[in-house]
Amino acid sequence: MDIRIENRNTFYVSGYSVETSEASLEKDCVMLREKHEDKLRSISDHLYFVSWMAKEGVMAYLFGVETTSKTPATNGAICMEIPATGFAAATVLDGAPVLATWYDFFETF
Repeated sequence: MDIRIENRNTFYVSGYSVETSEASLEKDCVMLREKHEDKLRSISDHLYFVSWMAKEGVMAYLFGVETTSKTPATNGAICMEIPATGFAAATVLDGAPVLATWYDFFETF
């Protein structure tokens, strides 16, 4: 896994979201990818998972692609503004399972 710090200007991520809990996180994120990955990859091979606390005990995940405006990239998508700041970014290697890599990223770093 290639990990680096990136300083980014404000950008937008457009895609599909799910609210989940720690107990169903893996199942819900797999469902989100299975349902929308092909559609998103037709726009870009650079996919993003954005996460935030929606409310106490509930995490929200947005699976999407970077866009240049708040306009959703596809029908039914939502768009989130990501403010300018420094980000820890990881590139998932070809063939590596995304969720296992995500867990490794947070456990290691």
